[in-house]
Amino acid sequence: MALLKGIRKDTTLTAALALWGVYFLILLLTSYRTHFAILANDAIPLLFQAENLSWSDMRSFYNGFFPIGYPATLRLLLIFGREHIDALGVVLNLILAFAMIWGLLKAYTLKLSIYWAVLAVTVTLFLPEMLRGALSLRPDLIVAVLASVALMAYQRERYALAGAMLGIACLYRTHALALFVAFVIACLLFRNWRHCLKMMLWATPFLILQGVLNLAAGETFFASAQGYNIAKMIQGTGWRDDTVIVPSVVEVISDHPIEVFNAYIHHLLKEWYYLIPLIAGLFVVRSREIALIALLYLLAVGLGASPRGSLPVQAYVAMTLAFIIAPRIPEPRKRGARLVPVVLSVAIVFFSSLLLMRSAENARDRIERYRTLGEGVGLRRPDDAKQVLTDDFALYFPQIENAAPYVNGGWGPIGIPTYRERVPQFMQSDPAALRDSLMKNHVQLIVLKQPSTDTRLELAVKDSSKFVRQADVSGYAVYKVR
Repeated sequence: MALLKGIRKDTTLTAALALWGVYFLILLLTSYRTHFAILANDAIPLLFQAENLSWSDMRSFYNGFFPIGYPATLRLLLIFGREHIDALGVVLNLILAFAMIWGLLKAYTLKLSIYWAVLAVTVTLFLPEMLRGALSLRPDLIVAVLASVALMAYQRERYALAGAMLGIACLYRTHALALFVAFVIACLLFRNWRHCLKMMLWATPFLILQGVLNLAAGETFFASAQGYNIAKMIQGTGWRDDTVIVPSVVEVISDHPIEVFNAYIHHLLKEWYYLIPLIAGLFVVRSREIALIALLYLLAVGLGASPRGSLPVQAYVAMTLAFIIAPRIPEPRKRGARLVPVVLSVAIVFFSSLLLMRSAENARDRIERYRTLGEGVGLRRPDDAKQVLTDDFALYFPQIENAAPYVNGGWGPIGIPTYRERVPQFMQSDPAALRDSLMKNHVQLIVLKQPSTDTRLELAVKDSSKFVRQADVSGYAVYKVR
């Protein structure tokens, strides 16, 4: 009873629990409607790394694109079985979302009423990229949660907590290192250097942990494959290239300075809707620190043109806009006026729920096609998936423990040293070479999307002397190896 009375007295906590409860139920229902679909193809290499983590081979702890945090988290979830990994990953995201909601409300209520704060957080939660992060088996929402708690701690001058949250975030996404540096710069410009030092001291152990694991894997302390992303951005290099040579960021920039600059500016221009409010926020006292942190972060991660790079600071952009607009809106003092932000919040939740349900139907249809394809080609056990080669990076078979077929290319062979050793890549130079490599690895079937996303593979399998086309299944062309 004392706990319930305490919750009722703390309006911020009450609002956070109510908003989180609604968010949790809506997204859990959405995931159920999609059969807990794995919506991100990043999950397949990450699951490979999680399943193969071993102290006897320290190279298994290295991933050039993702730090150790999420593979280690997946390894813990795999205790409950791979067949449940998709549901467990979504539920974990939704549980952790409470920390983001609570942290953002605590930060907002320093300068806004709880009513407008709830509206601003509701808008943030139902942004499209935030929803995709929450419903996907990838670390982006976890980083957004940690970034939100770090912002709340920084706003309330709890620098140790802010540093720890940023340090942990660096174990989940390399991008978070840019966010940590942005916080340090803002702290040096607007606050005391001692606060900055305290924040750095609490973040450093997590940075050292990742560096030590890199060294143990035979890499450098700050090893990363992000240089490949930049090269891909400027050269049009695809994820199906045979090469696994990964240049460093410095090498790419020094070898192609003009191309990197042009691609960088082009990417920034595409994110104008983030940059304009942040630049405006620099001239508003109550939002300038937040705006500077988010702006520095976006300017840094824009170099790699990551499609999800903005997710950790989307809440910062929303907060900057709220602090710019708030002085021009009177505080709701009367009951009728207080209903305005509440009604707007309910409307956002309602219409977002309708759109989510519609998207869920589309995702469920896709997962049903995967299930029908697996059953149509006779897959009965998880190991049977290794009899299939596909051009679809997102394909997996939910009825056999979410097992995935072989696919040529992707970031796995580039970022994970043990991936290429254990997951074969198939010769596509000519039909005979492709057939020989398939037979060597006991692959019996090739399934191609229609239209195919791998031109070389499609051309090779059209040689009827080596491959026989079967009946199409679920929109996939199926070929049997002779």
